[in-house]
Amino acid sequence: MSLPTEFVTRRTRFLDAFYGEGNGLTREGLAKSQTQVARVARQWEELLCDENSAAVLPRRQDKQWTWYAIAFDAPTLRDLGEQLMAFVGPSYSAFRGRHGTLRPQDPVEAAIIEFTGPYVFQLVPPDGSDACAEFIQALELMCRVRMSAVSRPRERVRSTGRLVRDFQMALAAGDQDQAASCLQVLGTQNLLDALNLRFLEVQASAARGDWKAIVESAHFRDLVQVRRPIAVTSAMVQAVYRVYLAGFEAAGRPEDAARAFQNEVLPQYAPLYRARSGLTHPDSMKSFMLLAVAASPPSPELRDELLAVHGLPETEAAYLVRLAALLPEASSRPAQMLMLQIDRAREALLAADFDRASSLAAAAPVSVERAAILLRSAYELSSTTAAGYAVEAVRGLDAIERDELFVSRAHRGFWESVSGTSSQNAANAVVPYDWASLLAQMDDATWSDARASEIAAAAPDQWDIVGLAADPGAVQRLVCAIDQAANCTSGPLLERFESALPHLLRHLEQDPGYPRRAFGPVYDRLRMALVYACVPATVSDLALFDDLCVASLELGCTEQAYGGIVGDADLLWRDVGAPASLRPMVDLLDQLFYYPSPLPCARARLVSQVFGRAAPWVSSGRVDGELLRLLRQLSCEYGVEQMLPSVLASASDDPEVVEDPLGRLAGLVAIHTLTYPAGLRAKEILKVRSPQCEVVVNSDKVGTNQLRDLARAADIFVIVTGSAKHAASEFVSTHRPSTRPLVRPRGKGTTSILQALADHARSVH
Repeated sequence: MSLPTEFVTRRTRFLDAFYGEGNGLTREGLAKSQTQVARVARQWEELLCDENSAAVLPRRQDKQWTWYAIAFDAPTLRDLGEQLMAFVGPSYSAFRGRHGTLRPQDPVEAAIIEFTGPYVFQLVPPDGSDACAEFIQALELMCRVRMSAVSRPRERVRSTGRLVRDFQMALAAGDQDQAASCLQVLGTQNLLDALNLRFLEVQASAARGDWKAIVESAHFRDLVQVRRPIAVTSAMVQAVYRVYLAGFEAAGRPEDAARAFQNEVLPQYAPLYRARSGLTHPDSMKSFMLLAVAASPPSPELRDELLAVHGLPETEAAYLVRLAALLPEASSRPAQMLMLQIDRAREALLAADFDRASSLAAAAPVSVERAAILLRSAYELSSTTAAGYAVEAVRGLDAIERDELFVSRAHRGFWESVSGTSSQNAANAVVPYDWASLLAQMDDATWSDARASEIAAAAPDQWDIVGLAADPGAVQRLVCAIDQAANCTSGPLLERFESALPHLLRHLEQDPGYPRRAFGPVYDRLRMALVYACVPATVSDLALFDDLCVASLELGCTEQAYGGIVGDADLLWRDVGAPASLRPMVDLLDQLFYYPSPLPCARARLVSQVFGRAAPWVSSGRVDGELLRLLRQLSCEYGVEQMLPSVLASASDDPEVVEDPLGRLAGLVAIHTLTYPAGLRAKEILKVRSPQCEVVVNSDKVGTNQLRDLARAADIFVIVTGSAKHAASEFVSTHRPSTRPLVRPRGKGTTSILQALADHARSVH
């Protein structure tokens, strides 16, 4: 059997230590001996082939024998224990499935702790001797059965909903690798149809800012023609704007943008602009303003509607006004003004102008026709605002009028899609209008899971997060709704809440005032939900937990709140602690060191937990690069160098210690991040390791003159956004020359920034 080189090294080191001091048996002696004990020990050694395997190994102290059954994780140990109960105990030993307790001061047991951790059983033959032939024969039979078994890789079975949820959490955390892994499972196991997979692929490309990949996809033209979720439509509209039109904005040429929209964009993608559906992203607003001024005929109504939208960043609003100026004031049309409101709504519906049809019908008197127009418009728009108009219109009808409306099969279908309930429940239907109302309604048994997920996914593109923050009552209702969902133990509420969580987190991070003091209690509740309600937690959950912790630290927290952060981090680390999750945990320790600690003892316990578990991974070579460097630096800053002796001892053997890739960088390096302490920490490290660089950290949340100048002048620009695309990140992309590097770290912490810069340095030198 060919074993991985890294595992062979670890295995050899472990066996040398296990059969060393404290064990009366030696590897050389067992290799030469022909006794039954030696033969069984050699067979079990052969089974110890990787970290999915297990083994049972002997130890002799004078005449006392102990056999250690070891595994690398809890599920494998549980399977091993069941087999030991079947083959060995209680017939041939006192074993009853109870976990063994290891002593770190014992050299043999210390070797086990370093190699596999605490996953061990201890078996003692009758009378503590090896004279019991039945005991040895049982172990040998068990070993032969395991050797002849056909092994299959163990997979964690996840439902379709859980996989989609984990995909969205990975996007929110900026973990493209994990998002791609979820997509692969969804595709290879045929858990989603081809169209829904395409929708998720669009969202993944948008999260990493790969707009060309969206537009140049072989499926893009097909997606333009079909009915799509709001989040997908928003991403597609942004992609077209970035590829075809953003360059004109950067050059200050609105007239050329209008011509390009008229001559290139509309002929290819006209169905994409059939309805605005309440999209509020700046790129979407500019795209529809170009439609208003460049379409034939132009639309003064759409222009005025877009100009009335508030809350855009100053630079975006200024360009929107320049685009609007391309359409001169239109003369009024008296004939149309004399038409009844419902007639104008009917005319807009026939022209497939669903936005206008919805707004006109909403202002018309109650009638069956009004309700029918609003239902059809809401179905086409997939907008919560339009859905609210439609549901209120239907509820405003009396029972006879509702029966008249629902005689039509089409109207019944529109209603079920828009409201998520059957027509029999029309009198009680309610459409959520903010996050608090959505979470409060998620335990409604008449709702479908798909309906709840659809509204949550559309929320960041439609609901006003700034307006929510301005309403203390709405914030308090949201806090109560999160508490209710996170504490739910039965029914659909908890699962739907977990599915909605990535979209809520993304919406909060899109807030131009993030972290906002008004949302402090919301950040706290969501942090606790990630620890106590989202089981099992993922690496992406830990990364987003980091973001919420940093938000609370930046706002300033009490001693009690700080204790909650450290305690939650400790508990979450116990659940998800693994080499893959070490990076976000180290980034959190880095942030905890940056801010003053009112509870140094509690923080010290967390540090000990993290470094204690990380030590074996470091020894085995599973930690390298910038993560290893930062871990080494933090061990010095926290005063726990003794917990990582192997890191310090091996520093001189690391080739990159001699030739640091960051030492190759030169010129102006700009780091744009909303997590300012992480950027500042990266700057301090770069001062030492990249002496030829001038480093500037910028945390502007919207486009500014300073940010524009940095985007144009920096030799290297690092933009740290995760998936929370805020106005500043797109502003940088617009004004950054295509010939100059734009570096996007995988995560938001110091380690991710330094690793991305190191990778860039290697790629260009």
